[in-house]
Amino acid sequence: MKKLKNVFYLAAIVASAVVVGCEKDVDDVKAVNSSLDDVIKIPSTSIDVDAVEVAVYYVEDNKTKTYVLAEAKSENGEFTIRLPASVPAQYLSPISKYFSRRPEVEVNDVNANWTYGGGFYIFACKDKGTVGDFWYGNGENYAFFCYVDRDVNVTGVDGEFYWSLFLKKGWNKCYMKSTTIVDLAIGGKQYDLEFYTTSTEPSGLTWNYKHYVAVDDAITIKH
Repeated sequence: MKKLKNVFYLAAIVASAVVVGCEKDVDDVKAVNSSLDDVIKIPSTSIDVDAVEVAVYYVEDNKTKTYVLAEAKSENGEFTIRLPASVPAQYLSPISKYFSRRPEVEVNDVNANWTYGGGFYIFACKDKGTVGDFWYGNGENYAFFCYVDRDVNVTGVDGEFYWSLFLKKGWNKCYMKSTTIVDLAIGGKQYDLEFYTTSTEPSGLTWNYKHYVAVDDAITIKH
């Protein structure tokens, strides 16, 4: 999970390599519905956690700060997180600014703002203290959640990163996929990480818990 956070926050990661069977062309990508119904459910678990907090990071006065979007208490080990219908503008950032130094990536609405996936965390709390976090994925695909203030598409290839995000106003469930760069090329540029939206969730994704004390251990939550 530490590597996953680094790629969202720094746009760089060394992830588990998997083979992709076909090449993709950015021009052939079709828009899909990625919208989220504003509810995230974490199945019942025996992990000793009282509550969860959903928080986003934002920058103010050149300082990184945290804004808590939602909270949910444990219900027999299960959590039902209800995300707010909207996010205040001060906690959003322009998508075009993030890609301003990535001319190969097209943002079709320069006025769109988002809570980028790298700044979205589901923190686990015990006795009012943060003890870990929850994340959804497997060794190949990882889900991340972001809010946008209008419909916007992000497409293109930026070095090793492939972008095919078709975002709807509100909350979106997106995915990051690690791939090999061997024999793969898009427009002559190789990539090893793909950010995309899809109407069909990749198989094998599970909720996982990362405890901050035992930083090398992750617990998979069984459905």
